[in-house]
Amino acid sequence: MNLTCVICGVMFQSRYSRTLTCSSKCHCHRIIERNKASRRTRRARENAYRKARRKHRLNQRVEGQDMNRIIPHGKYKGRNGSEIRASDSTYFAWLVGQPWWTDPSISPKDRLITGRTWTRVCIKCGKEFKANAPHNTVCSPECRKAHKRETQTKYVDAHREYIAERRRVYRQTNREEIRAGLIKWQTANRERIKAYRNEYRPISRANHQETVLFSAALKELGVAPNMSRNQALILSRQIMKQFPRVLPAIKPEGERPHDHE
Repeated sequence: MNLTCVICGVMFQSRYSRTLTCSSKCHCHRIIERNKASRRTRRARENAYRKARRKHRLNQRVEGQDMNRIIPHGKYKGRNGSEIRASDSTYFAWLVGQPWWTDPSISPKDRLITGRTWTRVCIKCGKEFKANAPHNTVCSPECRKAHKRETQTKYVDAHREYIAERRRVYRQTNREEIRAGLIKWQTANRERIKAYRNEYRPISRANHQETVLFSAALKELGVAPNMSRNQALILSRQIMKQFPRVLPAIKPEGERPHDHE
């Protein structure tokens, strides 16, 4: 009996009229496609049941509500409950759950203040406060800012290698954009850059002189006898970052911004 494979479309011979595939490979493909279709059907059925249950809960919520009441706020301002329920039942079900639905004198902007509150302890300062939402954990914008800074610092400390790799890849991928942005910023802030250079140029020169003398002292003491001048400068800079200045006589009066970091 001549049949056509439902997967690849090839003509094949079979003794049974119900055979649908020409080979075991096509048979496996058909099983996979049938399982996918079955999952799609099951997912669609579950979504339909979910929507039906949600609609039933919404209908229970709006039962007994005043449908002739005029809505004073929101996108359906000036319309009554019956019109809103007919056009947007989900919004109407949310509407009847708001505190300003039962009290028209309350504004929607005050719904968090006039609604339910939770007693919480601030995770930053330990102060007890009234939270307008159950997920609030800080008592003030200052504590929120400090907690965010602390959380970001912990993340950076725990993922330094990952962040460095991401930055390296970003710099390589967006080299031209970074250069264009830097040129744009420098063009817009020429006076600021000029003032900064005039202020810190003497300090930079004095620090460089101090580094040169320190590297020369290292070579004279025999700490780095075979090092070149550049290698001695690099070593001296690394040492001077970890220890206080050893040449106070030529220490500049001012300080660089990163000296306190």
